[in-house]
Amino acid sequence: MAASAIGGWVASAFITKLVEKVCSYAGDQYEYQRKDTKEKLRILEKNLSSIQTVIHIAERVQAKNTAMGSWLRRIKDAACQAEDVLDLFDYRVLQAQTEDRGMISSVASAAAGSSSSSSSTITTASTTTSSSSNSTVNQSVRLLKRFLFSDEDIDELISVVDKFVEIDSEMQRFLEFVKIEDSRTEQAVQWRTTTSMPGSGKFFGRVNEENKLKRLLVQINEQSSHPYDVISIVGIGGVGKTTLVQRVYDQLHDTDHFDLTIEQKEDDIISVLRPSYEHLPDHLKQCFVYFALFPKKYHLRGDELIQMWRAHGFLDTQTPDETARRYINDLLQLLFIEKVPNREDHYVVHDLLHDFAESVSNGEHFRIEDDLDVCIPRNVRHLYVTASNILYMSLEEFKESKRNLRSLIISNAQEGSSSKRIASSNFNHVLDQTLQELRSLRVLILHNPDGIFPDNIGHLVHLRYLNIHESRSFINVPESLFKLYNLHGLNVQVHQEKTMKRELQEGLSRLTQLRYLKGPKEIISGIEWIGRLTSLEELEEYKVKSNITQGRSICQLGELNELRGKLIITNLQNVMQERSK
Repeated sequence: MAASAIGGWVASAFITKLVEKVCSYAGDQYEYQRKDTKEKLRILEKNLSSIQTVIHIAERVQAKNTAMGSWLRRIKDAACQAEDVLDLFDYRVLQAQTEDRGMISSVASAAAGSSSSSSSTITTASTTTSSSSNSTVNQSVRLLKRFLFSDEDIDELISVVDKFVEIDSEMQRFLEFVKIEDSRTEQAVQWRTTTSMPGSGKFFGRVNEENKLKRLLVQINEQSSHPYDVISIVGIGGVGKTTLVQRVYDQLHDTDHFDLTIEQKEDDIISVLRPSYEHLPDHLKQCFVYFALFPKKYHLRGDELIQMWRAHGFLDTQTPDETARRYINDLLQLLFIEKVPNREDHYVVHDLLHDFAESVSNGEHFRIEDDLDVCIPRNVRHLYVTASNILYMSLEEFKESKRNLRSLIISNAQEGSSSKRIASSNFNHVLDQTLQELRSLRVLILHNPDGIFPDNIGHLVHLRYLNIHESRSFINVPESLFKLYNLHGLNVQVHQEKTMKRELQEGLSRLTQLRYLKGPKEIISGIEWIGRLTSLEELEEYKVKSNITQGRSICQLGELNELRGKLIITNLQNVMQERSK
């Protein structure tokens, strides 16, 4: 296990973000919270702040102290639960804003800090006088208080606070093993790249050494009676030993001189890679380990990778796309990932680095594929499963673990795979049942799914990214899809049935947090009331209609201030027709 992360999860970075969020909630940002809610949030803030002061030390010593590692895992479980509780609070506000755009929406906006705190009144559709306004506000406040937090929500919050109180009380006992440090100084690391992977640069010099090494290898292979021979290459660091060996290896491994060529024992390489990983900045560690979720040689598209990172909170919320591109470039420069040749904006991890990412993940990123007998780790949080193996999701021993899943990718059998397709009825039943139990899911990807669009998708209130890829069987959209108010990214590559097209165009404007939206152009270009998607960053085409009551007027585009790139506007003749009326 990595000395600075549990399953690739960096405790210090996560706790820091959680403390900031709790401070915001416990303060005056949400003016209309219940008193008991605020009290519990303040206790949570106190415990988290106390833990935050020593979390860096705990991360460094966990490899030498198993008790400290266990303590960190408990922190992770409690922190994830706390994040879910606070995220549910946000969901309640978004639900109020979307489902009642009148008075509750106004108060919810004020509570979320989106309206001026200095305003003496909150304007609603029914406001006509100062006295009636005050009456409406008081009524709205009472409704909002009741709406945001149910008794069940409070019970969940109490459970989280109790866990952190217990963890905090044990902290001093663990600190006896280490020396308390007041602060940790972040130091810039000077990188020297050493790798067994071929580089793309030119090779200069060492011609004599190169030819001599090739002659020795061929001679040993043809004349030696010994089963193994070793040639040692000795030199100070940085003179090009690895580059020379790699060059000779590349020239000889495809020839007839050798039946089998390998570079090095993989376990040895993994141990060599660990120091390089340990020196990665915290934000790059979690981004790199996420590649362990996918099969070896899996080509990940850049924009999809960004959406998944964003869904898990790996990116700066102010400039997520720019941040993600910088992270990708950093991982490329440090050779942790590679560009896929001849495929624009696609990335892959070298097999050995993929093995290393899996070792760091320690079971938190897991795959079920090729109908193999598997034992699903109890600590799994990100799962990739082929459709033929989806029945594993219904196993009783997996029931508790899957509640903690944050990523679920279900893919139909790949080309060349031995997996068989599962009956649509079985697929539908297991998927619908599974979605009802996934309380913490942030990412859901369905590649070429069979069956029907699952009704229980509306239970995924924490979902940030949904990708339904190459579906020809989904013909209807459940109403519950449009209750995923936390959704930031949506990619629906579906067969264009008339019913589905109409349902999507009528309902997508309710997902007001959408930033990334992809799908058939015929669907996306005709979304009604698209002006409500004020965070939308891309829109390829918009078709204007003359009937303003259907929410398809040119005025809808005036609210989309975050749009960038190219936008095609068609049917502009309808604008002139509307003006002439």
